[in-house]
Amino acid sequence: MTSLSREARDIYKDLCAKAHNPQASAAENTRIAESVLRTVVCLLSQIMMADGNLSLSEVRIIEEILEGMQVDVKACIDVWNKKWPHIAHDIPYFIESAARHDKVQGTSKAAELLHGLNELALHAAAIDGPASEREVRFITGYMDGIKRSLQQEGVAVEHKAATKAERSLQELLQDLDRLVGLAQVKKDVTGLVNLVKVRQMRQQHGMKVLPLSLHLVFTGNPGTGKTTVARLLAEIYRAIGLLKKGHLVETDRSGLIAGYVGQTALKVQESVTKARGGVLFIDEAYTLTPKEDGEDYAGEAIATLLKLMEDHRDDVIVIVAGYSDLMEQFLESNPGLRSRFNKFIHFPDYSPEELYEIFRVMCEQSDYTYDEATGQRALEALTKMCAVKDENFANARAVRNLFEQTVQNHANRIAMAGSCDARDLITLSAVDLPTF
Repeated sequence: MTSLSREARDIYKDLCAKAHNPQASAAENTRIAESVLRTVVCLLSQIMMADGNLSLSEVRIIEEILEGMQVDVKACIDVWNKKWPHIAHDIPYFIESAARHDKVQGTSKAAELLHGLNELALHAAAIDGPASEREVRFITGYMDGIKRSLQQEGVAVEHKAATKAERSLQELLQDLDRLVGLAQVKKDVTGLVNLVKVRQMRQQHGMKVLPLSLHLVFTGNPGTGKTTVARLLAEIYRAIGLLKKGHLVETDRSGLIAGYVGQTALKVQESVTKARGGVLFIDEAYTLTPKEDGEDYAGEAIATLLKLMEDHRDDVIVIVAGYSDLMEQFLESNPGLRSRFNKFIHFPDYSPEELYEIFRVMCEQSDYTYDEATGQRALEALTKMCAVKDENFANARAVRNLFEQTVQNHANRIAMAGSCDARDLITLSAVDLPTF
């Protein structure tokens, strides 16, 4: 048995112990124990079958993790895999039972059990070789499904018993989760974090790990949250020990390219040096695409950047961002770029409803309120903006402009009124919204 198998077995035993409810009947605890076993076998089999096949050695790994349990793993897998599409969308009974207890007692046992199940899955994914992105994405998707279901039931999903570093990670992931929209982006980032965590587990146990490029390409239109997510990702990587500082250094063409020979390399060097221990975020990176006539120093900037990325591959992560089609041209402009940036995260435009939610949050954070009619007027304005948007549509930045103009109009109205009370100072009206 490998050290990771032993750790996975210990996590499983701990999961069983924590799921046991001393206040419940013997019949209830039997059902809880069966639910833990069923969920673990089903989950681990799906992870092991990510390559399309469940080998005898993989069955033995599951049996090692379930040491002491009298169960025919192969038979269970055959039965439960047929039910998987249904099982995958349910809250496991042992977590559901804990959630009911949490609602009455105000505890966080369900979140603790979900955390343990996630750690068990990540350990299992690392046992038989480097965890693939497919395995990690599966685990992330399954855990997110349970988490969403718990949240819909009004159950807290934060694991309060985590270590200091993990609490910091939990807070950052919660900040990510609170961002409006971006469902696929959140899933991609969480999957990437899990992939890094599993890789770190294997390194700690002296196991081989595949080379992992963490440099990223963010594609999407302006105002879709690329910089915000990059900043959170830098802090998340710091929280899990991948980066020492976790800060974000933002730059663009003007910060990397100079007008004289030799100065461009120095500017790139300066930016990378500032970003060491964190993330270098290059916005509108497609503007670094060398011109066909060779009359600028973009080629020098890219060549220097590639060399420095290799020299500092352990303490600098580079994220390049910009419009989808233009970023493709950028990556094709130098043979070394495509291999350095092999992970893409796309940021879609916000829907009118998501833009309205951003507007609502801006109002709330600035201590403004409004009535239903004003909210409906704001939604209609944002819907019209989306209907006529072009490639320069600024998404959340457009909402910021709408909000600031509304606040300006409100201030003008209140000032002209001559007198007002505290309620007037915080209440926006439909007449304050700009006309479209």
